Amino acid sequence: MDKNTENKYSKYTKIEGRMSLILNLLLFAVKYWAGVVSGSVAMIADAWHTLSDSVTSLIVLLGAKVADKPPDEEHPFGHGRAELISTIIIGVLLAIVGVVFIHDSIVKLNEKQPADFGLIAIIVTSVSVVAKEIMAWFAIKYGKKVNSHSMVADGWHHRTDALSSLLILIGIFFADIYWWMDGILGIGVGLFILVTAYKILKDTINPLIGEGPDEELRENLEKISAEVYHETLHIHHIHVHKYGNHTELTFHIRLSGKMNLRDANKITSKLVRLIRKKLKISSTVFIDAYEENQKFQIIRFNYDDEFHFIQASNIRKKVFVEEQEVDRDLEFDGLDKYCQHYLVFDNNRAIATARWRKTDKGIKIERFAVLKEYRNEGVGKFMLHTMINDLDSLDVMFYLHAQESAVKFYEKFGFRIEGEQFIEANIVHYKMCY
Repeated sequence: MDKNTENKYSKYTKIEGRMSLILNLLLFAVKYWAGVVSGSVAMIADAWHTLSDSVTSLIVLLGAKVADKPPDEEHPFGHGRAELISTIIIGVLLAIVGVVFIHDSIVKLNEKQPADFGLIAIIVTSVSVVAKEIMAWFAIKYGKKVNSHSMVADGWHHRTDALSSLLILIGIFFADIYWWMDGILGIGVGLFILVTAYKILKDTINPLIGEGPDEELRENLEKISAEVYHETLHIHHIHVHKYGNHTELTFHIRLSGKMNLRDANKITSKLVRLIRKKLKISSTVFIDAYEENQKFQIIRFNYDDEFHFIQASNIRKKVFVEEQEVDRDLEFDGLDKYCQHYLVFDNNRAIATARWRKTDKGIKIERFAVLKEYRNEGVGKFMLHTMINDLDSLDVMFYLHAQESAVKFYEKFGFRIEGEQFIEANIVHYKMCY
């Protein structure tokens, strides 16, 4: 967040918080008095709702004060999430207020207690509607302007108060006809407050827990990457971390393994600078190096790389589970977390995968799968050649279980049959050693 935005954030949160605190205390006193005079549970509930606004306004001020503190050794990304925490407190208080109103209204209905509204109730309620809507408009407008979740939440708190007062105002004119009108209005106000509390909590907890990137961010990153490098960078594995008005972004790109470190660093540095300049976001970029031939690219990844593992799993599902009718529990055997995985791409499309893992007999190559439409195009050769080059450097014996139809393919790479044929997943196999 730049200095000008910081100053506006501090300015508007202080103005909104102080204004709300003073006006809410005045409105509470007047509405509570009017509620007692008329004997209206809905008006008394509305008065307490207004008082809860005073508490939330105080929380906005405190949250903004903490969020304004600069980064330090214990909080390197600043204190922005204090503002999110204060918003959660507002949401919880709203929910409590809503439950209390519903309870009090049900009690009044059970006891068949009517309210005695008069001119005072009409005047007080009308003033409350206008005042609270003005406060709501200010808080929501300027809260969005400076990206303050707690100000926007406080604005919605004001608006629920305005709408609940409006409901009561409407109900006053029917109170003489329907004795139960006050109790029903109290329940309606309580339900409205609960819905608002849910929305505030949902919108605040999501960024606190962590959110995925939206489509707009993805598109912006793609546009910026096109300015940085003439080939697509295959941006993926995007994580967004919000700290109030400060956002940290981490993501992966794919670059050729043949590229020298200096050129790769130039690309990532320029990418980080442009993202900071255009999106006002600090970013960290990870590079996935791939081997390449004239047509395909290959990367290595581990089980905790969820983005690539899902792509590999989809290929294995199509080839083994759907085409060859292998039992899904056999295919996904729980051993993926212990394996080194490979994924081959044709541009952005994942088209082949395999894995290897250490066993008591050496290293076993397995789950070798190529999508049907890419077979006989050199994909399998490219992937196996890469794996052999990697495993040769480990100086360990490696082997695989080859389906009968693939034996000749593996023999071309130096694998030899060892032992008799056997059945695995209802398919004839041979053990082949390199």
